[in-house]
Amino acid sequence: MKPLPALLALLVIAAVAIAVLTATPWLLVGALLLACAVLTVLLLASQAEVRRLRRSGPSSQESRRELPGEPSATRLPDLSTTQEKVPVARGARAKPTPVRSDPSASPEPLSSRAGEIIARHAGRLPEAVLQRTHTILKRLEEVDTLIRLGRVEHENAHLARRIALEFLPESLEGYLLLPPSQAMTLHLVPGKTGYDLLMEELSALGRASKDLLNQTALSEGQALLVNHEFIREKFRSARREFDV
Repeated sequence: MKPLPALLALLVIAAVAIAVLTATPWLLVGALLLACAVLTVLLLASQAEVRRLRRSGPSSQESRRELPGEPSATRLPDLSTTQEKVPVARGARAKPTPVRSDPSASPEPLSSRAGEIIARHAGRLPEAVLQRTHTILKRLEEVDTLIRLGRVEHENAHLARRIALEFLPESLEGYLLLPPSQAMTLHLVPGKTGYDLLMEELSALGRASKDLLNQTALSEGQALLVNHEFIREKFRSARREFDV
């Protein structure tokens, strides 16, 4: 109850009490009028309070305690501290970070697959096939040593792996699928048997492996060539003096 309406109520009560005790009619009438005025003021004050609460909305009730069984309000995330995730356009691919290929990370020796095939089927493969295959593998083993040291260019290392782990084994396996009695007699294409086709494939792989080894040797030989030129220029005058 507000202070002013409470004071008026006390005055009305006091006036009514005095009027009753003194039996004064005019005082009793005045007390009744004052009581009506107090009730009017209280009613107006109550209506004003209701309007104020309606205008203020639910913000004025934030401090009230939650009643039993009443669901608690859901707290919204603080947008000021939440980092917004930008969606990636559909179908778009993230640009990969360029990574330098390490040729030395070869998981297996280059001669492993072809070597296993030869070990299992040596009796089925003609001697000429075995000789060419061993020549190719020997060259690839030399290249493989340099690959593991990281001294072979990426393109050459990739080609060496494909020759050793893909092309050469598939050529041998394709030949071994043929019936042994037909491999060297049945013409798969006009004028060429399975054996002839295999020998052509081995010749092509042999040239490729030789080119790889030559390119690797030339690349490695640059250091020797530079050192040779330096020494020759450095000691040219000394050699002439020695010859004299």
